[in-house]
Amino acid sequence: MTGAPTSDTEIRTVRAGRPGPGPVRCSVGDLLLADLPVSVVLFHDRPLDADALATGLALALARLPEFAGRLRTTPDGELWIATDDSGVPFTVADSPHTITEAFDRTALPASGLVDHVRAAEARQTRLPLLTVRPTRLADGTGALGNLLGEIRLPWRPGTTPAQYAAELRTAVEEFTAPHLSLRSNQRFLQRIGRERITDCVPAGFDPARRALTISSWCRLGLHQLPLAGHRPIAFSPAATLQLPWSSWLVEGPGGEGLLWTLVLPTRLSARLRGAHDLLHPYRDASDLLPSVGPRKLL
Repeated sequence: MTGAPTSDTEIRTVRAGRPGPGPVRCSVGDLLLADLPVSVVLFHDRPLDADALATGLALALARLPEFAGRLRTTPDGELWIATDDSGVPFTVADSPHTITEAFDRTALPASGLVDHVRAAEARQTRLPLLTVRPTRLADGTGALGNLLGEIRLPWRPGTTPAQYAAELRTAVEEFTAPHLSLRSNQRFLQRIGRERITDCVPAGFDPARRALTISSWCRLGLHQLPLAGHRPIAFSPAATLQLPWSSWLVEGPGGEGLLWTLVLPTRLSARLRGAHDLLHPYRDASDLLPSVGPRKLL
């Protein structure tokens, strides 16, 4: 999938206006996943006001200044967040793609919709923890790309978006200490040596053996999240790396249905495009195929 790239029209830095409470030490799990930060793109049926977004971001950072900080690595290999209010890069861009074309590009690391933090370099130089990239699309719509270092929370059945927001607030305010008590991770780190942490990946991640990973973004309430008074019509994670056998599940446009995106090796992907039967090898001939949503978001 190719196409003309997006073009940056304005770059600014948004700050909290004050430093955070002090450096934040990251956990072993954060070290393992530091090269896979969370990227998400919110799609709107109109372009968003960049000044209003920047103002809202500054207000949010004033409450949580840690996210205006920078990643740094100590000589002994520990990963920390320096809460010095270095600021969030805020880049306004124009794209030649329509909203549907841009949505299809979220599986590409070079989609142009998100400013990815180069995590390996962030450990050695002062790169941001959070980036924001509003993009004006060719058909008069808009996309808002965000990249954030990962914060993991348990999801319990029946939890409402409001309750989840309260959990998130508590996790952000208290995550400087409780997450460091993972004894098994600490013992593992002591056994292999802290200097080897960057050579490790989670045990379930094994593309060579076609180990499929699925992350669910459903029921997070992102379709109900208003920005500048407007709710997104669709959203999607944005690929940070081109990793085969990784996938994500999101609610479809308008919050209806489900959309599963699966990243496959190039040859297999080409085969599946021309061989529909390969997608349903175990389906009975009498089974009805589920309806497929329209290709256009608008």
